[in-house]
Amino acid sequence: MDPFELKLLVRGLLVPPAAPLIAAVAGLWLARRRPRAGRALAIAGVASAWLLATPLAADALAALVEAGQRPLDDATWQAVRAGPSPPQAVVVLGAGIVPDRSAGPGRERLSARSLERAAAGARTARATGLPVMVCGGRPIATRESEAALMRRALETDLGTAVRWTEEGSRDTIENAANAAALLGAEGIRRIVLVTHAHHMRRARAAFEAAGFAVLPAPHDPLSGRLGTPGPRDLLPSAEAATASSIAVHELLGRAWQRLRAGS
Repeated sequence: MDPFELKLLVRGLLVPPAAPLIAAVAGLWLARRRPRAGRALAIAGVASAWLLATPLAADALAALVEAGQRPLDDATWQAVRAGPSPPQAVVVLGAGIVPDRSAGPGRERLSARSLERAAAGARTARATGLPVMVCGGRPIATRESEAALMRRALETDLGTAVRWTEEGSRDTIENAANAAALLGAEGIRRIVLVTHAHHMRRARAAFEAAGFAVLPAPHDPLSGRLGTPGPRDLLPSAEAATASSIAVHELLGRAWQRLRAGS
């Protein structure tokens, strides 16, 4: 198995709902030999699956991964632009491709999160007037790259020209390395980085490690949607389960990034 595919498999097993369900099944199996330990593990698995699917837990996890992230407001941009080293380009990161069954077999479209990043990239490009790069290759075998689909969405649907298309990357670290090669050839080392708030800390670290000076432009935070907590926030929901899965994935991604940096 390709190492990247193995990484995707392991990641899928470690994020909810897979990890809690695996724990529950393992507990039921263990209960045949060690009833007390098996029941405890099964109960812990079911309880954690429930908890991670609640708005209360999802908001807490999202707040943890999004700590310190603030949208790029106009006052901040104007101050940076007037400084001695203003950014030279906007870099927009992809967030996945999904099958487009309405277009026929073998066709793909941008995921909802990729579309959110494209829209945020278009807003940032209009606000700054900077040229745009889109990043994203083929993490899985797909007909088109994330970057190609993002470019089409930006230019056709959002009226935003794209100058650079980086199509060779499969993850955030490769996004940064390939962007450094393309933009560095043109002397560009100062960028506005566009990605979701939950992803920004890891993305910024990768791009700074690749030699960029980064002005973050995070968008669409997962946290802060809860309002005043109430009893209903202890009931599972699909939206909360998705948010928890994204947050745990991000924490795992940061751990993997630190591991790679130290190797």
